[in-house]
Amino acid sequence: MPPKKKTKTADAEINPFLNEFNAARQSVPNLESIFAPTTDADTRAEQWTKMCDMGEELVNKYAWAVPSQEAVDICKKLEPIVEVGAGQGYWGEVLSKSGVAIKSFD
Repeated sequence: MPPKKKTKTADAEINPFLNEFNAARQSVPNLESIFAPTTDADTRAEQWTKMCDMGEELVNKYAWAVPSQEAVDICKKLEPIVEVGAGQGYWGEVLSKSGVAIKSFD
């Protein structure tokens, strides 16, 4: 019997982008308050710059958006999926490894 496909995108083998993104977020203190009216402009600019720097590196390595478990679950309900503008194919790979029927085109 073939091994059962994994279905959780939090698995580092299936979705390393999510793991790296979450780790990057942890390195920016008080990120959840970046747009709060009480956050001063200098702090906001510093937080924004850190996230942009980390984000650019992750975008170049993976994709523009991070596939969360919720996104994968929604795609599973809507399958088969046709992805147009697949870029490097990261989303298609994560969805496919998560058991979603998908065809990707760039």
